[in-house]
Amino acid sequence: MKAIRHPFVIQTYEIVESPKYLFLVMEYVEGGDLFDAISNASKLSEDVCRQYFSQIILGLEYLHGIGITHRDMKPENILIGNEGKIKIADFGLGNFFK
Repeated sequence: MKAIRHPFVIQTYEIVESPKYLFLVMEYVEGGDLFDAISNASKLSEDVCRQYFSQIILGLEYLHGIGITHRDMKPENILIGNEGKIKIADFGLGNFFK
């Protein structure tokens, strides 16, 4: 996860492992997730939806290109950062493929 570098995928900076715990130091993304944005808005404009969708596709294209599959894509796992930039997060079910 530390090797992943893409503007639309959450960045993992450090992984610290102790005998009982695993700590992940990750990029902070303010603004909540896509599920909250959809729930709180009466409707999202077509331009905003197009922007989010294209960013998601570019992020997934990058991940698939380096042999990683997410396997849990849902609005709760897509974070919205500054200036409407999305970040794909939560790779708990992710896996490598050939």
